[in-house]
Amino acid sequence: MTTKNTEITRVPTHSELMLPTLDAIINRGHSAWDREIVNQVIDDMNIPFEIADILRPPGLYTELEYGLNLAKASLHEAGYIDKYPEGVWWITQKGKEAVSARRLV
Repeated sequence: MTTKNTEITRVPTHSELMLPTLDAIINRGHSAWDREIVNQVIDDMNIPFEIADILRPPGLYTELEYGLNLAKASLHEAGYIDKYPEGVWWITQKGKEAVSARRLV
């Protein structure tokens, strides 16, 4: 579900978004703002706009943004990413190793 050759027909779960989130941060230069992560994941996973734009009630976030927020929270708790006080996410050494291995430990 994380390749451009896969057709996305539903919003990926937060678990399915974890490695793509790490990839997005690396692709953005090892640190990224929330919006940059969303846009990079949409591009990397080739998520169609009709899937990416599905709103989550009450309409403050899309389902994709919500899933990415959950993924970032899980990755942060596990030590794969951290966040600067300004709100920029950055990848830790543990996160870089997970991307190299293509799996979360």
